[in-house]
Amino acid sequence: MNELANEAPNYARFQFFLGILLDHAGAYEEAKVALEKAHQLSPGKQAILFEYGLNAFARNANDEAVAHFKEAFDAAPEFDDSRTYYIAALIRAGKDSEADALLQPMMESGKGTDARIASAYAARGMYTKIVDIWKAHIAKKPDDLEARFVLAGAYYSAGDTASALQTLEDAKKTFPEATAQADQLIQQVKAGVK
Repeated sequence: MNELANEAPNYARFQFFLGILLDHAGAYEEAKVALEKAHQLSPGKQAILFEYGLNAFARNANDEAVAHFKEAFDAAPEFDDSRTYYIAALIRAGKDSEADALLQPMMESGKGTDARIASAYAARGMYTKIVDIWKAHIAKKPDDLEARFVLAGAYYSAGDTASALQTLEDAKKTFPEATAQADQLIQQVKAGVK
């Protein structure tokens, strides 16, 4: 990859792939150099900005990561991935009010259930935020059985065992075909299984 990057120094793709490869190998500082070069060669490329932001998080440079994700979002706010990455970055960086403002329209549309957002909240132990997202999703899509199970899991992770159990009991009533699965989860919650 280094040879390709050296043979075509003005071609962003090789620098980008080199950055990804180095990131996956845990060579974050070296990856930063390659991603920086890729970004200079192709400043508007969303994928480069996303990887650059992830690299910054891996280096514990949270403000830098937020800046990269903000740049990607500002360039294409209508692009769901740029919004989602930016929200997750804000959450990880503890910029909750900014994250909430961007997340609210997604929750209202039932699209806030992205794993990147849930992962950011879970990393901070903010399971009640995950509960809110999944409740909003179920309000928009009441026929989503899997969402009921995820909601129960979020309640359980938040320490609200009673709501987790109630959610599973409600799922059994709404989706009788899922009774066996719900009963199994109920037993796990009662047994304290994580």
